[in-house]
Amino acid sequence: MNFERQKFGRFVLLDRLGQGGMAEVFLAWDRDELVAIKKLLPEFSSLKSFVNGLLSEAKITTLLEHPCIVQTYDAGIAGSDFYVSMEWVDGVSLQQFLKEIQGRRLELPVDVMILIVHQIAEALEYAHHSTDASGRPLKIVHQDVTPGNILLSSTGESKLTDFGIASAGGRHKRGVEGVVFGKLPYLAPEQMAGEDCDALSDLYSLGVILYEGLTGRKPLIASSSIEIQELILYEEPSFSDPVFSAHPELKNLLQETLAKTKSDRPQSAKAFMDRLPKIEIPSTQKDFARLLFELFPESMAENEKRKASAPDLSAFQEEDTGLSVHAQEDMPSIEKTEFVSKNTLSQETTNVSFPQNKDVSNPSNGNALASIPLIKKEVSTSESQRPRPVIEEVAKTPDETPPDDIPLQGDVPPSAPRPNSELPSEPLDAYAKPSLSDSHTPASRRTLKRWKSRVPPILLGLGLVLFLFWIFQANSPKAAWVPIQSVQLFVTLEQGVDVSPEPLELALRRVEAFFSSQGFDIRLNLTSWREGTPAQTWHGTLFRPKLPFENIRSYFALPETRPQNAHGRLFLHIYPKTPTEPPRYPIDFQETRPSGEGILFVPSLLIKKPLLDVRLAHEIGHVMGASDKFDDQGYPLIPQGLVNPDQKPRYPQKWGELMTRGVPLAKDNTRPFEDLSEVRIGAVTSQEFEGK
Repeated sequence: MNFERQKFGRFVLLDRLGQGGMAEVFLAWDRDELVAIKKLLPEFSSLKSFVNGLLSEAKITTLLEHPCIVQTYDAGIAGSDFYVSMEWVDGVSLQQFLKEIQGRRLELPVDVMILIVHQIAEALEYAHHSTDASGRPLKIVHQDVTPGNILLSSTGESKLTDFGIASAGGRHKRGVEGVVFGKLPYLAPEQMAGEDCDALSDLYSLGVILYEGLTGRKPLIASSSIEIQELILYEEPSFSDPVFSAHPELKNLLQETLAKTKSDRPQSAKAFMDRLPKIEIPSTQKDFARLLFELFPESMAENEKRKASAPDLSAFQEEDTGLSVHAQEDMPSIEKTEFVSKNTLSQETTNVSFPQNKDVSNPSNGNALASIPLIKKEVSTSESQRPRPVIEEVAKTPDETPPDDIPLQGDVPPSAPRPNSELPSEPLDAYAKPSLSDSHTPASRRTLKRWKSRVPPILLGLGLVLFLFWIFQANSPKAAWVPIQSVQLFVTLEQGVDVSPEPLELALRRVEAFFSSQGFDIRLNLTSWREGTPAQTWHGTLFRPKLPFENIRSYFALPETRPQNAHGRLFLHIYPKTPTEPPRYPIDFQETRPSGEGILFVPSLLIKKPLLDVRLAHEIGHVMGASDKFDDQGYPLIPQGLVNPDQKPRYPQKWGELMTRGVPLAKDNTRPFEDLSEVRIGAVTSQEFEGK
């Protein structure tokens, strides 16, 4: 799709580079050079919190002048749109680069990855120890160090961008009303737990990036956002990849950098840099630049063409005030000022004022005003002579626009983080439009014709039989549900597990106390404790969907029918796991469960941890007749997945519903349970326990 050039204040927008959840980014011409413009989407320009986030980012980044940090030039209003103008980096993001490497099944040179993280570590070291004009430490923490926020230039330089959720002055953001900002797989454990983060949290995120670049995968892989949160809090990554055998110094460095406890990590970005293997930076940078041109020939060639000559702007020669901020009658009160880098800053400030009801699009909605201090510089005729960096920003063609949960250059933080999502790994041909060669035939006739030619009649007959069988099963009378009063535990230990029954007995007593506090008198009995693996397969089949339970009953010589409906069974399988091994079994048993029975897999490392109590209580909830209360993304269903759906404001919730995976902080953000003190049984689950 061709982009139609348009005037935007003193800028001319030349191309649209991409769009995120809250802002869009454009390539623009500013008097005599190319810049990147990040502009809030219209629906957010009237909301105080998002404008504050944009201007806060501008205030932080104008104070940071480093070759490995994307420079911010100014911020302001053009018409009714808030914007930030930034350095344009003529390359791609690290996310695009790694995706291309993995898609082509190439092996990324270790020296190139070391060069990238070394330069980003330089940027972090500078930001963490930067000071204001008076020499006072700014205490900046980026909080969102991810591949999407690292831009790679055509000269092989790496630059850190998007300080949109960065904190300064020790005021670390936990998000809106407790929401944790950032991309889940790259968050440090303390960020995931909602605790204060610091420079060592940024260092953890950089360690995740180094691990991903070296191995082609993230340190911890999960199928849902809730599972990745639990893994980051409690599991250790594996270092079995051959690259770590070839480079033991990188293995040792990453084991420390990805430590759960901050005190176990390198204590600064400089300490991290000092332990990276030494490389020949100039030659590696040249090799890196050549690799970028080989992987992205079209986009890099287009960028070179853009830099070679000024665009034809003869149609945009109308009057230009040269002001980056324009006062509007229907917009917040703001002086005609420009915000630039700190070498040209005065000590003056200006205020952007908003009505307290947060609607800044209509000044008649309120008279009480709140103010945001901003750094100011009076506009002068010599403005075009301001210093400009040498390296410029990423060029993305419209079809390369990432989805809105992937950060763009300077993307504004969303109101709540989304689970990290991977781009499709299938070839583009898989998404091609169908052929229109038979478009003259009605759709219904074409469909019937294809079915007749492709599906043998015997399969259609078999399908009909299965359908009738399913109808019979669904409508067959079922025994009345009797509320579960006790649950028997049958425990199996895989070879290599060295665990005694005592810790599990203590956990059962804590779970009993939890159910009692919620009004349910349930008895939990450790009935059998055996070594061995009871099932050859943990998966059911089409005609025997409950096969795993059949195998376990046979292993323990149990009858298929439980002695009394009021008694349930929980089969607990404990398997060995070291801190460096990935989990071998799912957190939740996903197969069909018989009424009153359940299966739970527990790694041996979890036996003495509070999370064991949570998992036991959740699976016992299944045995007692309750269903899960979260969607396929792992977020609690509304209202049945909330302990208090009528709470105002609805988020963050104080507790989490038993049949979810954590405490809801926002509609699309949930923090995993730490122990049973954060768990409650909601109204819908209570009714299910009682058979209603």
